[in-house]
Amino acid sequence: MGGSLLFEESTGVERLAVRQEAFAHQIGLALLPSLSALEKHHVLASLLEGVTAKEFLSRGGAKSGFLAVVLRALSSAGWIKNWHPSMMFDDAQGAVPLILTHRGEKALGLLQEAPQALAHIDKLLNLAQELPGYIFENKSLSAATGELNGLVEFFGDEWSFPKLSESEEDLDRAILVDYFNGCLAAPLIVHLVKNQVLRTKGEGRKSEVLPWFCWPISFDESHLREIENFVYPVFRRLGWSVEGGKGEHLTQKGKIAVFFASAYVVTLSYVPLFMRMEDLLFGHERFDAIFPHVDGVESHLDRPLNIWGSGAAHEMYFKQVHNALIEIFSRAEYPLAVCDTGCGNGEFLRHIYEILRYALQWNFSEKPIYFIGSDLNKQCREQTALTLKEAGVPNGYVLPENIDINFPGKLAAAIEKLHLPVRDPESGRPRRLYAVDALHTNSMLIHNRRYLPPETSSEQWPVSQSDALYADSAGRGIPPQELQENLVEFMRRWKPVVERYGWLFIELHTVGAKTIAQNPHRTPTIAYDLTHGFTSQYPVERHELLAAAEVAGLRLGADKLQATFPSEKFTRVSMTYLRG
Repeated sequence: MGGSLLFEESTGVERLAVRQEAFAHQIGLALLPSLSALEKHHVLASLLEGVTAKEFLSRGGAKSGFLAVVLRALSSAGWIKNWHPSMMFDDAQGAVPLILTHRGEKALGLLQEAPQALAHIDKLLNLAQELPGYIFENKSLSAATGELNGLVEFFGDEWSFPKLSESEEDLDRAILVDYFNGCLAAPLIVHLVKNQVLRTKGEGRKSEVLPWFCWPISFDESHLREIENFVYPVFRRLGWSVEGGKGEHLTQKGKIAVFFASAYVVTLSYVPLFMRMEDLLFGHERFDAIFPHVDGVESHLDRPLNIWGSGAAHEMYFKQVHNALIEIFSRAEYPLAVCDTGCGNGEFLRHIYEILRYALQWNFSEKPIYFIGSDLNKQCREQTALTLKEAGVPNGYVLPENIDINFPGKLAAAIEKLHLPVRDPESGRPRRLYAVDALHTNSMLIHNRRYLPPETSSEQWPVSQSDALYADSAGRGIPPQELQENLVEFMRRWKPVVERYGWLFIELHTVGAKTIAQNPHRTPTIAYDLTHGFTSQYPVERHELLAAAEVAGLRLGADKLQATFPSEKFTRVSMTYLRG
């Protein structure tokens, strides 16, 4: 490419600024559709007028659990200062007025002064959905040109939010503008990178970003002009590109944005969910009726896009298990198998096999290891079988049953049914492989388990310290303590299976709202809390997960078997090793 490595030509400060702007864009893409729905039902203004939590949660006939998910996101954004889940379940707490911060008053005031901004959200979401077709499937832009030009005009006018005098810096307004900008920035940067119009060479710190737009040669000139007339003004306004002697090219900021493009993808994949936010919050149907599976495919998100975007992040976390696996398999008594529940496409199993093969020079003939995949999805099971075969993984098996991670007993029975021969580590006698003989793994799955109401509770169980609030598919709010009890029971079911060789997993977490509010754009937590809160997924703070594990009789392994990302304070993802 003839250019410089991105990490050599940019500073850490520059990269951090672009990354935080990308997280602000994601937050806007996830949050604004909810605010638009609240505005349509005359609920949003009540926060400015003064309202108790109970009154707010009952406004407009909304599903209170989903509405509470929005309130918690506003608290994480620093707009509400006294939100707590108890406001939803305790009558005395529910009678307490919701208190806006200065930032919240300013943001909601701006939205009231420029109502046309939220009025454009539906058009922006529709554009995000249709953009790949407009650009890459030769769908004519002429019919949509008027609407697109109108969006670009509002974008260029910073969504018509009133400005302070030129001598004053209005940070709160700038943040709100970034939120709206995300509705255009996210689909543009993602689809241009995904379709190789904008390209990166190399990986990590050795990455180089091509400064030019590489439009497909199949584009006819008139179509290309239409696309350029839409894309370039947006990129220029974002500071991502400029017009130069050889044509449009990326700025330094634009190159960094391309490098971080994958950070947008998971949130962008939920656009089908965002487009039905009014029905989700205020309709009478349950989630699964609004978003049915069509021919076995989910309709609330773009799953292929989601997998493409999450792959890069998962690969980064996969690398962190290297040292943990070295330690586990260097023991005198090592696992006789690795079982990955929720194996997806089989890449995690392949990665584990390669660590054993290359880092430990494992002799699979003398010390055979079974690699076993399990997944609810039949297509994933088929893909895992193909991945293991293509990678030459010895003793690779995929369980044929649909096994729910909630029921490790069924997993254990399925493993026994394979009748895989092993020698007992203690007696040396031949026998079949049991689930307890395996190191058990999973990636980003515990929070995505199907919710089962807890069957028992105990005063001995830890009191939940979480301020997170999730909802079931009917929109009923789940109290943090109930979710904690559910997690304890889940961990207890897994204890007999993992007590010998352990449980090594990568898991997504939420972060306390007050912590996030100190720097809302430090991570994309707010966007993830919204997408997961609306879709029956339950990421808890890491301290909540570890407290539940301890009550369930699982102990935390050595420090070198643990990791937190991006930091211990802002733990959004962790690698955790538990053992009985």
